Amino acid sequence: MALFRKKANVASDSTEALVPRVEWHLEQLIARVRDEAPALEAREIDAGLVHARLADQYRDLGLAPPNAAEFERNSANLDVEGWRRLALAVATLDDAGLRPALLEIAPRVAVAVQVENGFLAAARETAPLTVALIRQSAIRAQEFGRHLAMRLGVGIAGESLEQSRAILKSLDYKRLLTEADVAKAAAQEKMERLRQKQMEADALRRRRGKI
Repeated sequence: MALFRKKANVASDSTEALVPRVEWHLEQLIARVRDEAPALEAREIDAGLVHARLADQYRDLGLAPPNAAEFERNSANLDVEGWRRLALAVATLDDAGLRPALLEIAPRVAVAVQVENGFLAAARETAPLTVALIRQSAIRAQEFGRHLAMRLGVGIAGESLEQSRAILKSLDYKRLLTEADVAKAAAQEKMERLRQKQMEADALRRRRGKI
């Protein structure tokens, strides 16, 4: 079974040409992410090897590889986990079934844009996801795969863009952690208000007992 396909999107103006939409099959994407994660979760990442691996992927497709100096400059702000996430994103596209999507989107998304807005953005913007967490959880592996697909401009088979965005939002680990922190802070604030009221009530009873 092919791991990606092109689906024609019908434009609102019937005179416009059909725009092919490249898609990945979600189950295969998740499986690949989870297969690659164990080798990377505790590894010190060699930036040069990550670029070389990515460059080889593009060469295999007959596309010019990303510029090494530009890649080094744009990846300079990644921390240790960011590099692991980047290495995971790049390793995922070693898959011979997934990688051709890079070629299919190339006419509308240049290689440099794919690298910056796809691979590097996925590495930067998916914290606090760690590769260890991605390995341990199929849900987090799905989230990471969806983040990569969304940033590259690749769809998920059987889903509209709106559906994919909604699902990704529901999975977003950063959002869930933020909401949990907000809920915890609100609960603590409520408990503090109750404690203050209890202390005031106790003080009032003591004063009345002295009358």
